[in-house]
Amino acid sequence: MAINSTLAQYTKLPKAEIDRLLALSQDEIYNDATYLNQVRQLDAEYLYDTLPAARDIYAQYVPQYNQILSERFGLHNSVMSAFTLGNWLVGFLQFPTTLDGLSKFHKRLPKDAMAELLPDMLSVLDDMPQGSADWQKALALLSLPMLSQS
Repeated sequence: MAINSTLAQYTKLPKAEIDRLLALSQDEIYNDATYLNQVRQLDAEYLYDTLPAARDIYAQYVPQYNQILSERFGLHNSVMSAFTLGNWLVGFLQFPTTLDGLSKFHKRLPKDAMAELLPDMLSVLDDMPQGSADWQKALALLSLPMLSQS
């Protein structure tokens, strides 16, 4: 499945809207009214409450994601862990004016790597006892700018 279809599936935005957003630069996305409205609708408190369950799921999968980053994309010594993945998502939602910092932290991550890993990073959250749809939407929305054209 193409990344735009994956993002549409998890954000519940029309594919045409995802395509429009992906055609923008990262800065334009972070200033886009539709994008910001979607981010504001995320329930950061609920995501924080369900953070332990998300960490438990990611603890099972992050080692293989790091292996893919190392072997296929030459990114060794990744700092990604179940702890950082969950905390960064919740942390950036608590301070939405710093959302663009997420892209800055991931500058060395090739867009192809994000496009390859994100579908699995979203689907494994199906195993959460509760909150999976909320986490999937949040992760898809926060990843979207890193998949933009520029």
